[in-house]
Amino acid sequence: MTAASDVGTPALRVVTELVGAVARFIELHNFTVDALATSSVPRVKVLVVSTEGAGHVSPLVPIIGALVAQGDAVLVASGPNAEAIVEKTGARFALAGRSQGEWMARLTGRLRGMPGDGLAPERILHYFLPRNSVRSVSTR
Repeated sequence: MTAASDVGTPALRVVTELVGAVARFIELHNFTVDALATSSVPRVKVLVVSTEGAGHVSPLVPIIGALVAQGDAVLVASGPNAEAIVEKTGARFALAGRSQGEWMARLTGRLRGMPGDGLAPERILHYFLPRNSVRSVSTR
């Protein structure tokens, strides 16, 4: 696998780091069919990857819970603040990446402020949403 520092864009480096962390966790914990073989073998092995924000993890909880309830082996890879939410579902948790606070601190440092700071009110939608979405929102 390519080292995260060898990858070009910041977003690609983040994805590469996340994939590497998940791969190391899977290898470290023997997340294989052999390791999971018991009297009832899970029907499906599911890997859920999400940012740690509650608005990203919490909507996945019903799906994760349903998969666990039907006997599937579910591993959720996310940032450290998602661990408590994931553990309540009965799924396994893998720390992947940094906390949202660390990422925002890095982003703030690069941008010299929070995303969107200093934007005129009429430019905010254009900054945060794709152009097609802005057009449909602003014409209502």
